Amino acid sequence: MTLSRTLSRTLVAGVAASALVMAGCSSDGSGGSGSAAGSSGSANSGGANSSAASDGITDADNPTEGPQRIVAATSDVAALLLQITEGERVVAVPATAKSDAAGASARYARGVQGTLPPGTHPEVEQVLSYEPDFVLATARHGGEKTFSEQLEATGVRTLVLEPDAFNTPEGIAKATREIGEAIGQPHKADQLASTFEKELAELDEQAKANDNAQSSDQKHSPSTLALMVRGPKTMVMDSGLMIPTLITRAGGTYAGDALGVHNTRPIDAEQLLTARPDILFLEDFQGGGRQAYARLLDNPAVADVPAIKNDRVYVIPMKDASAVSGLHTTAGYETIIKALAK
Repeated sequence: MTLSRTLSRTLVAGVAASALVMAGCSSDGSGGSGSAAGSSGSANSGGANSSAASDGITDADNPTEGPQRIVAATSDVAALLLQITEGERVVAVPATAKSDAAGASARYARGVQGTLPPGTHPEVEQVLSYEPDFVLATARHGGEKTFSEQLEATGVRTLVLEPDAFNTPEGIAKATREIGEAIGQPHKADQLASTFEKELAELDEQAKANDNAQSSDQKHSPSTLALMVRGPKTMVMDSGLMIPTLITRAGGTYAGDALGVHNTRPIDAEQLLTARPDILFLEDFQGGGRQAYARLLDNPAVADVPAIKNDRVYVIPMKDASAVSGLHTTAGYETIIKALAK
């Protein structure tokens, strides 16, 4: 997967004035406090440690020369930004970044003053109300693409990462380094990415060892399927998403390919019977757990699906393996490796 800066602009002298004008259109009450907190260019987010000697900064980095008022407009980039900065210089993140489901980075997110509403339609006016000198985002959904285009027109320096970067571990490592470079903390970002890559390599070896431990007549690549829920719909993931990517990496066979799943789509009992996976992985969306899938999995028609019959159904939190799991993705990968080895 490739990662690129699709939008990158340097601020000009008139941007601050432009941001102030746009801020008047914001309906978010927190935007006003964000602006007041940042009347000086060196102000940090409310609640965050303003010391330059924070644990989030290495001696080799010089964040004071980077942007001082950063907004992460989407949850995927927020997870990485928060792990690099520990909340320093970040003035607004999406509400989802502050939830328990966000994992380790949530503790930093809760120290960030500004909160953007959840959803896939960020508002330019609201983002500008925080007077950012740098905005991070992805353009995964239609609303986010429109947002990126509108933001570019304001002249605010922006880094929009390709959404595919968050579907593979390698993409996450690369995105971490690119964000670090853009915000003046390249060494901290490289340390985090290198540690992540080391953990990933160790897990790759574990997966290989599990495969080698099987005798030639026992070798079998389990058929697997990954499901997700959005609203009332239970959906089967396409092979390009994080969990299917990790399944294949760990040595499993992704059954979605045999079903002809080229894009994530709803799945019913008949299709699950056709796939007959040995193992099912369920994304835990906002704490719903397995119960969110009860309508499909408790249907008597699928009782003989091997994964259900043999109780090989595993719930993986979004914070461990998803587009927003960031540097914690190794936790989900480890869960998948262990499940395939049973």
